[in-house]
Amino acid sequence: MRFEKGDSFVEIVLEGARIHLARGSRAMTDADVRTYTFEGDEAAARESYDDRVAEIARGGYTPAGEDCPTITSYVAKRDADRTQKDAQALLSRKRGKSRESLVAEARDILDRWNAALALLDDTTASSLGSVYNDRISHLEEIVKNG
Repeated sequence: MRFEKGDSFVEIVLEGARIHLARGSRAMTDADVRTYTFEGDEAAARESYDDRVAEIARGGYTPAGEDCPTITSYVAKRDADRTQKDAQALLSRKRGKSRESLVAEARDILDRWNAALALLDDTTASSLGSVYNDRISHLEEIVKNG
């Protein structure tokens, strides 16, 4: 959920047992994004989320919609980075794995990579794609040659 007050904004998203909170200014190009975890306790996360939303409203912020582009970008970049770490790990330990297992893992990683990139703007997605191009190309070859 996004809240605004003047040039300031606050975005807050509940993701299972996590809360993502972004604070920034529409005049700035960056925002402070924090993630709060609740050790798998979704009920505690929901309670904290509701308390934070009420606090934001008490602070004079008004709801501006459900779209949270700052947090969406943050989470997508986090997921893309995690996917790349998984790709690196798979490529470094592929010896000894069955071809079937290797292809299935590579396909899963590529699916998560593409899902993360789909959430990003074209410039950011292109930038991440060029940074991680070698790993992604190797995974695509594994899947293609199945």
